[in-house]
Amino acid sequence: MSKPALISCQHLSKSYGHSTNASVILRDITLTIEEGCYVALMGPSGSGKSTLLNILGCLDDFDSGSYHLLNYAIEQQSLNLLSQIRCRHIGFIFQDYGLVNEYSVLDNISLPLYLQGIAKTRANAKALVLLKRFTLQDHADKYPLTLSGGQQQRVAICRALISQPKVILADEPTGNLDQQSGQQVLELFDEIHQQGVTLVVATHDTTLATRAQKIFHIEDGKIQTMAPKEMETDV
Repeated sequence: MSKPALISCQHLSKSYGHSTNASVILRDITLTIEEGCYVALMGPSGSGKSTLLNILGCLDDFDSGSYHLLNYAIEQQSLNLLSQIRCRHIGFIFQDYGLVNEYSVLDNISLPLYLQGIAKTRANAKALVLLKRFTLQDHADKYPLTLSGGQQQRVAICRALISQPKVILADEPTGNLDQQSGQQVLELFDEIHQQGVTLVVATHDTTLATRAQKIFHIEDGKIQTMAPKEMETDV
């Protein structure tokens, strides 16, 4: 029995600039991502994969088409509700980690819960559970810039997980990491996926992509589906 669709996009298009001199980024994108699926978005720089990820994360709008996330028709929602959807249902992981350097590791991880109005003591207790899970408990009171790149990305993963989101969106999560740290992140993603979380990852890393269940290859703003085994054959 197939799983229900968590994400459904129909004929999405996106451009930047004025109509007479617009730069088209996405062209007629149609895709479905089932609940619990592990998806990789691949394509050359400038292909539109990060823009698509931002649209899926309700961080950017689109010019035409429709996007359903859970039971929400995203184009019909207010900015306030979109903020709530991001906060409660979506976890974000970025290439540059996206941590707040002025906040401690503990506060960085707790931040999504603070934004939901959850008491600091309760939020920090949940953050400490994640810190222990990822063997970062000794770094709770440290600040991001005192950590290695791999440690910062693990903190970012903890922050993405703390709200128990329906989907995690990751943009080049191994792009700034050495091979060993990158491998640790890949193993963490496998673990997260095994727990039923939907993962959508934009990446140039074929090692990461071939671990996914489905690959959407984007080029010149257009999309095609490719099975991971096909990617292994190509590389």
